[in-house]
Amino acid sequence: MSKSNDAMELRYEVDEDIKKKWRRVRNAERPSLGWIRTIRLALEMSACQFARRLNVSESGVRKIEKSEVNDTIQIATLRRAAEALNCRLVYALIPEEPLEECVKLQRAKIAYNDLSKMAEKSDISRDEFHALMAAYARKVKPNRLWGEV
Repeated sequence: MSKSNDAMELRYEVDEDIKKKWRRVRNAERPSLGWIRTIRLALEMSACQFARRLNVSESGVRKIEKSEVNDTIQIATLRRAAEALNCRLVYALIPEEPLEECVKLQRAKIAYNDLSKMAEKSDISRDEFHALMAAYARKVKPNRLWGEV
């Protein structure tokens, strides 16, 4: 199997996995206090108690909670905090669009950019241009997909 087919199969698997497992959390937002502090408070756990569970100082807890809200927390720290709160860290990147659609759109952009100047200089119909563009897009090499378009 070629690398291109492997990538297409991987895109399909990821797209299906996201549809099945992640669809409901796609629009979930982090609480304004951050997950760590929100869950800690909901558990009625003081900063001092949490600090002991993490083996850090209370000021360390404040730094951790602040770093989560500021998007500067390290994943390892987030994982340790989750474990101290008897939670499981779930880490995922959820594409805005199915990956296969992203690749098709990128191929179409490249085809359009490569062929539009030629089409302006010829007497090609709109339908012929679209057919030519579709055929060209299917042949765009993977190494061109994410360069400047």
